[in-house]
Amino acid sequence: MKQVVSISLGSSQRDHQVTTTMLGQPIQIRRIGVDGDFRRARELFLELDGTVDAFGMGGCEFGINFDGRYYPLRAVAPLVQGLKTPVVDGSGVRGVVERAMGSFVLSNLANALDQQRVLFCVAAARFDLVQGFQEAGFEMKFGDPGFILGLPITSRSFWLARTAGRV
Repeated sequence: MKQVVSISLGSSQRDHQVTTTMLGQPIQIRRIGVDGDFRRARELFLELDGTVDAFGMGGCEFGINFDGRYYPLRAVAPLVQGLKTPVVDGSGVRGVVERAMGSFVLSNLANALDQQRVLFCVAAARFDLVQGFQEAGFEMKFGDPGFILGLPITSRSFWLARTAGRV
């Protein structure tokens, strides 16, 4: 049986284990939360390295895809440095899902919405989501200047959100 372990920086109260079958292969999937403890996460990766078939990483990601560029988050790399077992952070799947979210909301919830507006606290961290809502025709407001730069403003300017994200 294949074993996949997701080590998450999130709460250990949400730890869970399930056995399922994918493409005819039984797989045991386990989530282990470390309550924000980077050292404990690293210890678990090292302890389980080579004994499981794949790792998932939760509560953080290796980097951010933003406006056609990839920005690595250097604080995350040491968690998985030198491991033999493959590690994924879910960003590929999330990008596909987020890109489709605007049209999904529009087609499934349009009748429940008074207006088609959305606020992104930090568009830089969810660029695929922003693009999905933009393509669906939503009016957008961005909090990047406030959240990233510490300024008490929001903006309707996609250009300003992109600029703040690059900064």
